[in-house]
Amino acid sequence: MLFLPDELAELLTIFSLDTYHTSGYNTGMYYILAFYMCIGVGELILIILVTALIVLLWSRRKK
Repeated sequence: MLFLPDELAELLTIFSLDTYHTSGYNTGMYYILAFYMCIGVGELILIILVTALIVLLWSRRKK
């Protein structure tokens, strides 16, 4: 189990539910923008790096 900050865990839950129920790209972007306004730039860069790493690992695993 990953230990995430409450805001990040909540965002991931909202985002995954949103993309699960609808194609929801626009709503997903809306949540990301709303989340961006609540955090600092350092945390945003960290989240982007972690997300990029996860995407890279996931795409390599699927091949």
